[in-house]
Amino acid sequence: MPTAAQRLKLVATGSRNVAHAGGSAIAPVYLVNVGLPNGVGVVGVEAVEFTPHTEFEFIIGMNIITRGDFALTNVGGKTCLSFRIPSCEEIDYVVDANRLTYAGVPRNALCPCGSGNKFKRCHGGRNPPEAVLP
Repeated sequence: MPTAAQRLKLVATGSRNVAHAGGSAIAPVYLVNVGLPNGVGVVGVEAVEFTPHTEFEFIIGMNIITRGDFALTNVGGKTCLSFRIPSCEEIDYVVDANRLTYAGVPRNALCPCGSGNKFKRCHGGRNPPEAVLP
């Protein structure tokens, strides 16, 4: 059975040593354009071919994710994967989670996380630590 690269008539631009669960292997690399299910198109992506005996024929990962904003959420039992290019803003879910976790704590009270610091100097500050309540 022909590989995906053969079926698509791709021409390798080089090769790369790829480490995987079964060990490592030298694999061909292709330059491809990728259309994601949400309609986002990514041009000029390096795709590394996997050998035909695996369930995946290509691996594409951080070389796409690092071009934009990637989010995975699960609200009310519904999972949503979202991606946009270019990156538009920095999103830090820890800050939002801490706002909910520590809602109503007075600024001068001891922080409920147990650090011994006042809340305003711990989780109530501008750059709160990532620790959460036990």
